[in-house]
Amino acid sequence: MRNVIIIIIILSILTGCEKVIFEENDYNTPENVFEVFWKEFDRHYAFFPYLNLDWDSVYQVYKPRIHNDMTDSLLFDVLAEMTYLLKDGHVNLFSRSQVSSYSLWHDIYPINQINISRYIQIIHTPNNNIAYGKLAGHSIGFIYISSFAGEAEDYEIIDDILEEFSGFKGIIIDVRSNGGGNSRNADIIASRFADKEYFILKYRYRNGPEHTDFTPWYDFYLQPDSVNPVVKPVAVLSNRRCYSSTEWFLSEMDAIPHATIVGDTSGGGSGNPLIRQLPNGWTFRLSNSQKQLPEGRDFQYTGIYPDVPVWITQADSARGIDTILETAIDLIENQ
Repeated sequence: MRNVIIIIIILSILTGCEKVIFEENDYNTPENVFEVFWKEFDRHYAFFPYLNLDWDSVYQVYKPRIHNDMTDSLLFDVLAEMTYLLKDGHVNLFSRSQVSSYSLWHDIYPINQINISRYIQIIHTPNNNIAYGKLAGHSIGFIYISSFAGEAEDYEIIDDILEEFSGFKGIIIDVRSNGGGNSRNADIIASRFADKEYFILKYRYRNGPEHTDFTPWYDFYLQPDSVNPVVKPVAVLSNRRCYSSTEWFLSEMDAIPHATIVGDTSGGGSGNPLIRQLPNGWTFRLSNSQKQLPEGRDFQYTGIYPDVPVWITQADSARGIDTILETAIDLIENQ
């Protein structure tokens, strides 16, 4: 009798395990992945109020295209296509073998970027994110920041750079085509040019089931982080490929009176990305916050406007002329 009871218990355990396995497999089906994906955006995405887009209608259009015998690749393509409707560079989908990213925020604009090494007398590269030098023929320091990713120590080198530039008339900071990274690293650079506290922007997070549910607004102030802040003329170079944390940096520098933004409008990505996971193990990002500049404008989709708009034409690019950089040089020289 004891052996019979043991056998019954073992069979019950095995049957229970089988049920769990079936439930997990059902949970991973394309149809359920689609449901979770749509609902996550419906619940957490911040920019529906800015879009002429009915997310319920998107569900009705795309749901019939989902079936449980479709391939992973086809499922990925359908989900990615849905996200493109949001026109948001902070929205990405990641499978084990594919990545989707909306890039028309910069692809539809000519870049006309050129090699500016001929303008720089000596180029120093203390790390992968920063290069600097002196502009040939001018008493102007030049700093190029390719990314705001990485560790804080990569950006704290700014103190040594500014010490080398102490006798110069002005400084040019080039963040063109910098796609972002960590806004705290942007703060490190901007704080060295702040002679006092500056109001930069306010932000809030999506926090409820309705598309209009948000936290209260929170104010962000740039704090000075230097005993001797740099108050000489500073020009910041921008273009359409400046995005995310680089736009945070541009908004900080735009608030500083002795800094001038020169170039093109930035890409327009104000949202903080929230990372989520799907039942099949794929991950995705979506924008979960809104920001407003002091004038009350969110730069999502519209970007940070330059103080001095300048574009590099195809003709100037063919001749190796960096019109944006040369305009910044003239701006500092004439102050």
